Amino acid sequence: MTNLKLPTGSTSWIDYAIATMDARTLHLESCDTDNVIGPDTFRAEARAELDRLQTLADLVPGLVEVLEMVIKGTLLPPNEWGRAVNNAHDKINEARRVMEEVE
Repeated sequence: MTNLKLPTGSTSWIDYAIATMDARTLHLESCDTDNVIGPDTFRAEARAELDRLQTLADLVPGLVEVLEMVIKGTLLPPNEWGRAVNNAHDKINEARRVMEEVE
């Protein structure tokens, strides 16, 4: 894999791909309907979907940490288990909220 330099103004290749994605065909197809949608709207939808996926990905490490403790039978003081369970519960609820937005 080569280390290509990101284009100026892009923070990632995904950002670049969304910014330059060809949405013209989608726009033209929408012109045949009562709801004409501009190319920027399609790009914004793609960006929003990737943002939701990133939110889910950010939740994974915390969930994995708690699951590893459970699988390994890690003994924690009662106050630490409460914190770990609450943390996992919060992350699961956040994941559910994000998934509901995706649907």
